[in-house]
Amino acid sequence: LIKKSYELGINYFDTAVVYHGGDSEKALGEAMKDFERSTFYLADKMTSSAFQDEESMKALFFKQLETLHTDYIDYYLVHSVNRNNWQKYKDCHVVEFLNEMRAQGKIRHLGFSFHDTEPLLKEVVASNKWDFVQLQLNYLDWKAMHADRLYQVLVDNNLPCMVMEPVRGGKLTKFSDEIEADLKNRRPEESVAAWGFRFLQGLPNVKMVLSGMSNLEQMQDNVKTFAAENP
Repeated sequence: LIKKSYELGINYFDTAVVYHGGDSEKALGEAMKDFERSTFYLADKMTSSAFQDEESMKALFFKQLETLHTDYIDYYLVHSVNRNNWQKYKDCHVVEFLNEMRAQGKIRHLGFSFHDTEPLLKEVVASNKWDFVQLQLNYLDWKAMHADRLYQVLVDNNLPCMVMEPVRGGKLTKFSDEIEADLKNRRPEESVAAWGFRFLQGLPNVKMVLSGMSNLEQMQDNVKTFAAENP
């Protein structure tokens, strides 16, 4: 699936050491090592639960490079920042170390993914010179979880927005027959999932959208959707 997605034009591949017990990084590294490195982007993360202290945090980063068969990571994130782990990231000097890795070229773009409220987001944004931020963004969370406010913080700070959970873990891909019929009537050529992606195409500061794809059918539908701008 990874190789097929690359052949279809997908060029941004996101992983983390905690995904699938470490197998996600291993699988991605194996799948991509035969492709020209400059033709795709790798995204990986420093996860608070994956290290104990500053020393183990640094060791983990170099291990990630080794597992991915690369000497640099295009988009590196401080993972899932929230009020429960932000202090640990600060105590272990994670951001300082990653800034150093960026200066050395081992990280090309440094950002963080975020799961919390607006005040903490503003604090984290102000704490460093970031290149991008990743938010959980979809048409349900836009108002229900105040994602619109989080998005606006990034706009105000000229920070590109990367999107996770565009279809809310699959919850925005299946509805009642009545609702699905209404959507199909409005856009006959579009899948139900496409509505989530089209919503995001209407937000100018969204620069990249992640999508978990479990089979070839989902992948082909997503590639079809993103082949056109139709917000």
